[in-house]
Amino acid sequence: MGYYSRIDLYQLTVPLDKRAEVQNEIRAQRLGKRRAHWMAEYLVLKSDGVLKWRGDPCGKWKSNWDFIRNLEEWHCRGWVAFWSMERDGGQWAYELDGQGHSIECSARRVAALKASATRLARRNASRKSIHKRSGKLPPGRK
Repeated sequence: MGYYSRIDLYQLTVPLDKRAEVQNEIRAQRLGKRRAHWMAEYLVLKSDGVLKWRGDPCGKWKSNWDFIRNLEEWHCRGWVAFWSMERDGGQWAYELDGQGHSIECSARRVAALKASATRLARRNASRKSIHKRSGKLPPGRK
């Protein structure tokens, strides 16, 4: 049994003091030593502490609560959004506070946060491009 869905990790970070533990648990999971939730096998911990998916985040995922509990134990901070890829259009998400707790929230909230960050990045890139072409520095720069 499972629910075919996409799982988005948004700004999901592991604190510095937990990174070695998380990296070891991900590695152990890949070697078949079941210490963490089975979904940890598909995670990658970047050098800046951000957790990303290794491969496609779409699949027939089973229970998500144990996965969220693992993220809480690792004191992760950020959002995890689940999007149904089935006809029901279900969506749900969790916000992790970095202190070992999470609250349920709307996946649409996570999508709005991602969209806002994307727009800001595009606007900043566009401004840099305009100033580079004109040969002028942005206001406030010397």
